[in-house]
Amino acid sequence: MAGLIFGVIGLAQSPRAILDQAIDDFSAGRLSESVSGFDEVATLVPSVAPQLWQRGIALYYVGRYQDCREMFESHRLVNPNDVENAAWHFLCVARQESPTAALTALLPVGPDSRMPMTEIYRMFRNDLLPDDVIEAAQQAPSRVRERALFYAHLYVGLYYEAIGSDTAARGHLVSAAEIRMLGSVAICTRWLACMWTSSIHDKTSTTFLRSPAILRITWCRPCFACRNSVGLCVHQLSCYGFVRAGTGGFNSQNRTIGGEA
Repeated sequence: MAGLIFGVIGLAQSPRAILDQAIDDFSAGRLSESVSGFDEVATLVPSVAPQLWQRGIALYYVGRYQDCREMFESHRLVNPNDVENAAWHFLCVARQESPTAALTALLPVGPDSRMPMTEIYRMFRNDLLPDDVIEAAQQAPSRVRERALFYAHLYVGLYYEAIGSDTAARGHLVSAAEIRMLGSVAICTRWLACMWTSSIHDKTSTTFLRSPAILRITWCRPCFACRNSVGLCVHQLSCYGFVRAGTGGFNSQNRTIGGEA
């Protein structure tokens, strides 16, 4: 995906540098900074804008739900078979309006051969239960089972987030993060799991968490480099730090950001 974007941008060094930084910010969980960079690239090179799926995810987590919705609608024009695109669009609409509205607005998709994408889409379409998605992943051939379980837990977790089942969402997102996968989506999953495990992503702090420009997440470089068990990092919060701009870090005693209640 990045290669295609870079090919479109070509030698326009400034937009490419901005895109590189936006992707780095996205991977590190610096969502407000990431959105700003992606927005600038989309303005400078409009033909690239539909490719910027990371922008859509970042828009969701900074609370720009209409822009998020439009981003995934445009991405469908260049990636019409992608179930993940439809899933994130569902989240945007569910947050902006309601899960019922999201079901009505669910984007159509073509054939997505990745397991268990068919089952994931049917779950968002209300044809299958989340447990059916997990079961389908567990029955995948051994060579793809780990990846299938990653996608299953990730999108079951996000589905539960969309419908407001926070405890179930937390469990599945942590399970997804514990599976060692590479790529931007896997990295995104790890900082999502950190949000949930830190107990800041709950019904009492959702507004705070989703407000623009207040949450940035930093990676522990040794952990990222050596690919140590994500489960250990998530549960002990030893390889991830939470920093609110202008305040302190994660307070392990009262489990708030910057020691604030």
